[in-house]
Amino acid sequence: MLYVFGGIVALIVLLLLIPLSLTIRIDGTGELSLCLRVLGFRAWRIPAPPRPVRLRNYSPRAQKRKAKKKVSKKTFSTLSRPQSPDKETPLSEKISFVSEVVRHIFSRMLSHTRVKIIRLAITVASSDAANTALLYGAVSPAVAFLLETLEQFTHLKIASDASVGVQADFTSQQCRADVHLRFRWRVIHLLDILFRTTFHMISNQSKRSS
Repeated sequence: MLYVFGGIVALIVLLLLIPLSLTIRIDGTGELSLCLRVLGFRAWRIPAPPRPVRLRNYSPRAQKRKAKKKVSKKTFSTLSRPQSPDKETPLSEKISFVSEVVRHIFSRMLSHTRVKIIRLAITVASSDAANTALLYGAVSPAVAFLLETLEQFTHLKIASDASVGVQADFTSQQCRADVHLRFRWRVIHLLDILFRTTFHMISNQSKRSS
């Protein structure tokens, strides 16, 4: 019995320590991609990889199933009725509630976030040298502010061979960005954010009602 209990505890600990990572990349062409990995395996990606074409999805039987699904969705939408405006919560209260939840989640998530900068190289350019100088004067402080914010509120690590900086290119006419950032959490961190946010919102609601 003791071994079974110890195995269950060990399994729970392992589940709580599962790593999650979100990778943000911008290549030289300016294309943005997001990739969420769980235990190193890709779980979600934007843009999604192209799906293989399967002929069975275009068979007459598959087309009939799709048509039935569309009819059932339309029937459900006609039967569902919106709530009366008298019982709805005012829009201002909804916005303030959502803003408070987002603020609390964001503040808690930053303390648990580990950020690794692999590349953050931005090149500003335009057809006019004066505009290039203005762009450089605007982008350079913004990148510096981003780095300072990440260093202050997260666990920031810059790769040893990372290329970080902003430079002006007066010979080109197009801006370029080569960005590769990685954000890491663990499942226990997300549960901590969920429980603390829920407790915070319940306590606030009780204070308002009293």
